[in-house]
Amino acid sequence: MLVESNGNQLTTEFIATATIEWQRITITLTEQPITEMVSAILEQLSQRKFTEMHFLRLELTGTLTGEQQQTIIEGQLLSLIQSANANLLANYNFWVTSIKLLPVPVQLGSVEERQSFEDAKALALTNANFEELLTNFSQENFIKEQLETPEIQAEVNNLAAQFLEQHFDEKGTLESDN
Repeated sequence: MLVESNGNQLTTEFIATATIEWQRITITLTEQPITEMVSAILEQLSQRKFTEMHFLRLELTGTLTGEQQQTIIEGQLLSLIQSANANLLANYNFWVTSIKLLPVPVQLGSVEERQSFEDAKALALTNANFEELLTNFSQENFIKEQLETPEIQAEVNNLAAQFLEQHFDEKGTLESDN
């Protein structure tokens, strides 16, 4: 934005100086220490050779341990990537703005395990439970409205299903975290 003064009058004019591209990139990860995960992600991104500045939303998938998933959900992986990314910014023209953990399809061995899991999922992931979750956000309409979108509801259901699968033991029952 250019602002010029002509006597007592200010005039403004928009002049584009640089563009920033926003992009989603899916990366498949494997079980590995978090520091190796950071290196692997930055290596994959640096190979793309961006010529303009890109703000990236990483969508991560793959076989990850519960601990790795928790590190991603809590934002620790993003923090580590951004710290390392700061040193690469001038050379590679990208900045990782966010990370989304993509749902992994449930892999249960037998038909009985699958049915038991689907039954547990149906009991837990109901509209009534989702509505109960929304009551915590009733004071802030803009948050509640966003959470009521079908995309967000599907994402919450996918993450909840991942959590259920993670805590589903070999006998087809839910483990207790207590």
